[in-house]
Amino acid sequence: MKEVKRIMRDQDLLEKYKRLLPQQEGIQHLIESIALAEKSFTVLVCEDQSGPKGCNLPGAEYQARAALEVLVEQVAARRDEPLLLLHFAFKRKGSESATFKGLVSQILEPLYYWEGLDDYKAIDKEKIPLDDKEDFFLPLCFKKKQKPFNLIGGLSQPAKLPGYPSKITDTNKVFIIDASNSGKQDEEAWMIFFQRMNEVRNMIMKRLSAPLLLIVTPALEIEFAHRAPDFWSIRSDVARAEADEAIPPELADFSRIRVEYTKVFEKSEIERVQEQIKELRERVAAAPVASSAVRALVILLKRLGDYEMQSTRLNRAQQAYEESLKIMRELVHSDSQNSEWRRELGNSLEKVGNVYEAFGNFEKAFSAYEEGLEIKRSLAEIDPERTEEWRWDMSAGLVRAGDKYVDHSNLEKGVAAYQESLELRESLIKMNPAQDLYYFDLAVSYSRMALWAEAINDRQGAIDYFHKALSRLEPLTKRRPDVTAWKKAFEFCNEQRARLKKEKLDMEITGRGYCLE
Repeated sequence: MKEVKRIMRDQDLLEKYKRLLPQQEGIQHLIESIALAEKSFTVLVCEDQSGPKGCNLPGAEYQARAALEVLVEQVAARRDEPLLLLHFAFKRKGSESATFKGLVSQILEPLYYWEGLDDYKAIDKEKIPLDDKEDFFLPLCFKKKQKPFNLIGGLSQPAKLPGYPSKITDTNKVFIIDASNSGKQDEEAWMIFFQRMNEVRNMIMKRLSAPLLLIVTPALEIEFAHRAPDFWSIRSDVARAEADEAIPPELADFSRIRVEYTKVFEKSEIERVQEQIKELRERVAAAPVASSAVRALVILLKRLGDYEMQSTRLNRAQQAYEESLKIMRELVHSDSQNSEWRRELGNSLEKVGNVYEAFGNFEKAFSAYEEGLEIKRSLAEIDPERTEEWRWDMSAGLVRAGDKYVDHSNLEKGVAAYQESLELRESLIKMNPAQDLYYFDLAVSYSRMALWAEAINDRQGAIDYFHKALSRLEPLTKRRPDVTAWKKAFEFCNEQRARLKKEKLDMEITGRGYCLE
């Protein structure tokens, strides 16, 4: 009877999160990011650190399971075909702590040797040891020439798979590294594991043929940024499954078709960041050339700066951001051809510019923004193999810069930034016409040009630009009607074009001397 009650409590908590998580904008952003990406690396932070009374799992693990069910259902709907989640997690026996050896054998080794892996078979559930049984995942046994390994992977019913796919390579999939079940006693093993992940990051990302999602607790998120700074730097997004009951997401600022996601910081998390910063400063002082420690220090200083900015302690934010900027300048000076460091330097300049803008020092703010953009313009020349990535990053930075110029009534510089972004996005579509996200981005640039045209009283120009935006958005919304951002953007552009047409007609009628009564 107790076991039945426990199972019911487990299911109730899981269902609660399955209801709440889809309402959180971070989860929706994660879904849309993975649905649109061919390859990416994303981090999901499960923030529920409670141990629900009478339940079998920590709160973060319930969040992770619910998030995966929501993810596989909604991504499959957006792609209009089944999705396979290949799930890697530490399978503990009883109350044992995670070990580095166990994490490597159960997670890192199969990922490292993944390339070209098709040979697998279903495992008879009756033959699986009791501790490894999982109703949530399909059990699969994958084989590799180097050595066989077992893996519990794949959502069956939520993904509505008709059965095991004939080949893994023929199926839409997402790789999952799940650390949501980790506790304090596991952290040391995960720290060492993250360091090893950082060392083999290039090989992992090269061999994986689909998006990679890392699920962590807030404590492990900090450790990952600290121990694997190079891996952290290539993330496309950090999403958060909030612990409290979700507040329905407010509409984004679609007057600019811009969505911003704000991190809510816990005091305990920031205290840990501060401790890590202190430790890293000591390590860097002892060995200044230790680039991994230096990079981790930069990441955590930015995190601290974000927290201070959110808390409106601008002086403290400025100190953190400027320390990170100083470090990045030194790194780039030591190796001017390192494209990742140059990009991070550009990002650091934008952070510093944000503080100056908050202080009202617009001259220094725009000087920092412009220096950052110049650095990002140089990336394609330094690292031409990643031209597509650099152009996309640059186009987004130009839109942000254009917004800031327009906000401060510098329409000339604002439109120049928008126009440059538009041209880059047109070139991205030529480079990769199959990437839907580029068409949406181009529509955003057209919408910005429309708002600029309206600001200079060129209504017909604004109408034409909104028409161009709609011509990019309409096929997207028809092909994937469940992508919220595309639908909202289409509705906004359609409403604005209709409004401008009516205003233009009213002015023409008034100019001819007609009365509208």
